[in-house]
Amino acid sequence: MQKLFSMFPNGAPGLALLLLRLFVGAVLICDAVTAAAELNVVQLCVYLACAFALAVGVLTPIAAVLAALIETIGLNAHVVQIALYSFGPILIAI
Repeated sequence: MQKLFSMFPNGAPGLALLLLRLFVGAVLICDAVTAAAELNVVQLCVYLACAFALAVGVLTPIAAVLAALIETIGLNAHVVQIALYSFGPILIAI
């Protein structure tokens, strides 16, 4: 259980991790807006839960894996040009 709640580093590494988490969270929120427009409630809830968990730092490994999976599933639903921006958050989440 301790692995799920790791210590957050101080200084520049901590800032870099925070920026990565916020970037992935922002992309997930944008995808949540798209899912809301498509009336896909399950994807909307998963996107918002993962974005919140990553931004706050709660259960980060689980949220990151779930975010990578939901983004990978979302790649099949979108046009290739729209889905290209999803590769960055997938790689960051992994």
